[in-house]
This record gives sequence, structure tokens and C-alpha cells, in this order.
Amino acid sequence: MAACGGGAGTVGIASGNALFTSAPGAIAIAVGASGAVSYSIGGGTPVYTTTSSNASVAAVSISDSSLHIVGVAAGSAEIDVLDAKGASVKIDVTVGAGATSGSLLTMAPTAVTVGENSTDAIVFNIYGGTGPYRALSSDLTVSNVSIAGSTLTVGVGAVTGNRCINPVTSDGTYVIGGTYDVTVTVLDNLGASATSIMTIKDNGAGLNQGCP
Repeated sequence: MAACGGGAGTVGIASGNALFTSAPGAIAIAVGASGAVSYSIGGGTPVYTTTSSNASVAAVSISDSSLHIVGVAAGSAEIDVLDAKGASVKIDVTVGAGATSGSLLTMAPTAVTVGENSTDAIVFNIYGGTGPYRALSSDLTVSNVSIAGSTLTVGVGAVTGNRCINPVTSDGTYVIGGTYDVTVTVLDNLGASATSIMTIKDNGAGLNQGCP
């Protein structure tokens, strides 16, 4: 797969539409109000609902687009966040006497897809950790990253001014509608990191064709 080159047709694919939360896939919290944590919910199709596999260990609720988790007693539970169409995100919760993981560094959404013709900025939200933050991209040819406060923005390539890709197989055969993944990383002031994937989709016009 090569960055910079062809693609076709329509401009951009909607990004960030998949259901997501700002929570890590697994958290550890303390019992009681001191260990309570809240995370943002986005994407998918509202209205959102949530369930706990063990409400006697971890109680959950949703207000607007915020997920609230409170440790009730020591143990473990699985939290499901669902949207109106049944898409779900799972969070494994361990409740104990330890410190809350509410300060863990996370970034949301964890994955977006964008068409190679798109020049729209892609926005990720940063949660937790210890600021100030720094941002990195695995490929500056097709992306340019910046941070303002707790918002990470991915623009087009700093040098090329676009997101054009040339998806090919190992023998150089063009893959119509192929994709190319760019890893976006945020680092906090203590060295913790979180990543998201921006998938760029070829527009189908051919190698070095149809892309600005």
C-alpha cells in the first residue's frame, strides 16, 4: 500500500459514525463515589442505553451523552453501551480498593474512515492523562496533526496538501476501493499514550487519478 495517488468518485466518507465511548476497554475503579467515573458517548444512532452484567458490583447510568459508572462492591462486571440500532461497546470493570482509572489517557473515536478526496479536518477528543499533550502521525504524507487543549485535529498531508493514496498489492496491482491506515497517537506529559486509526479509502478512479 502506498500513500499519495489515485482514487475516484465521491468526496469523502462520513467519519466517526460508529458508536464509541471515551472509556478504555477495561478499567479499575474504587468502591463508592470517590471511584465513580464518567465517559462521553458518541457516534452510532441515539438514543443510547446501558446495562451492567452485575449491578451489585458496578452500577451504570446515562445522562444525555455521558456514561456514569459507580463501584458498588468489590468484583467485576461487564458494561454494555448500546445505540438505537443495537450496536454495542463493551467495557470490563473491576471494582476494588485501588485507585480509580478515571485519569487514564484515552482518545475518541478510536477509529474513523475518510475518503481520499476529502480535505475535511478529522477531530478526536482527548480524555484523562496529564496535559499538555503531544500528537504524532504514522504518515505525515497524508496527514498533519495538531492539538488545541484536549482536541486533536488531523488535517491533510503537510507536504502534499491531500490524502491521496495508491492502494496496491505486493506485486503492484491496483486495488479498487482499497484502504490505507494511519495511526494517530496522543502522548501526555507523563509519557502515557493512546491511539486511534484513521482509515483512508481509495475512490476507485485508478492509480494517481481523480484525487486532488
